[in-house]
Amino acid sequence: MKPHLRITVQTLLGRQTSQREIERMTGVDRKTIRRIGRESGAYAS
Repeated sequence: MKPHLRITVQTLLGRQTSQREIERMTGVDRKTIRRIGRESGAYAS
């Protein structure tokens, strides 16, 4: 994944944007979005 897309996903997750909405805006799969969120600490679990 390109660095700018990863940063965009992290920013949107930080703004409490839903995974589905992020998927629509960026074209990144929801599973990938969930993984990025876990790696960046956006999710508690």
